[in-house]
Amino acid sequence: MKKFALILIVLTLLIFGGGYAYLRYFIVGPFHEQAVNGELPGVSDLTINNNIGLIRVVTSRQKAIQYQATKFIRISPAQSVTSALDSIKLTTSQMDSAAVIDIEYKKFQANLRKTDIELETPSDTNLKLNSQHANIWVEEAAGSIDIQSETPPNITAINNTGALNIKTRESQTHIDIPATAASTVVQQDSGLLHIVVAGEKSPILAVRMVSGNMTLTLDPLAKPTIKVVTDGTVFDTTVSNKKGPTLGLGKAIYFGDAEEQPDITLLLGNADLTIGLGNPVALRTRSDETPSPDEKTSSQP
Repeated sequence: MKKFALILIVLTLLIFGGGYAYLRYFIVGPFHEQAVNGELPGVSDLTINNNIGLIRVVTSRQKAIQYQATKFIRISPAQSVTSALDSIKLTTSQMDSAAVIDIEYKKFQANLRKTDIELETPSDTNLKLNSQHANIWVEEAAGSIDIQSETPPNITAINNTGALNIKTRESQTHIDIPATAASTVVQQDSGLLHIVVAGEKSPILAVRMVSGNMTLTLDPLAKPTIKVVTDGTVFDTTVSNKKGPTLGLGKAIYFGDAEEQPDITLLLGNADLTIGLGNPVALRTRSDETPSPDEKTSSQP
């Protein structure tokens, strides 16, 4: 009886293990990747189109625009890796002071296709970042930034001083606004929105949401005038005499001097809002990270 049970266990492992191996390597397939490096002359306006993967822009003191696009695919071993990689087309174009980097996904049956494009641009470059589902990261840009994306997993904007405009349906969005920022406008239908505003004088900020949750963190010394219109709940953790949450009921709620023109306007639909104080902590970027000795060794060819 024990021998029979042991045989059943072995057969089960073989069947399920073999099924997993077949699914993993003959249907799902392993990952393949290909890096494409390039450079463009510095321009006033740069547009980047990438629907899935990552768009990441950091600034540098160089006058040229440098980029690295890494294509990722996952296909069955029965399919051609070359054809799959070639189905992701990266093209660049330039006219006068404007340039476009376009990543197009040609028709191809694959389990996964995406592209991570990372760029270094002059700080005063005006950026237009278009996507459907790609993560977006932009930091320390002095030019204007226009981000339009349908349902990105994450949007991160850090220490950008140019005018920032974000429009998305659903995302987890994190924005660090320095005291010297021009203005920030966010239209986000749903998801999570976390905005940190540095400095005693709040830059102009306008947010429009339909549902979800928003957190606004202010400098401890800041005393902005905030106008909030929401049917959701407002949790004000900045006051010393806490009276509990406030139900918005779709009416305007003012924090600060209601006679002043609002520095911050939040039209939040059914979204809940939490307002708090804290010393802003800049997110750590990958360029700031120092690799360990093992990582340095493994990265060398």
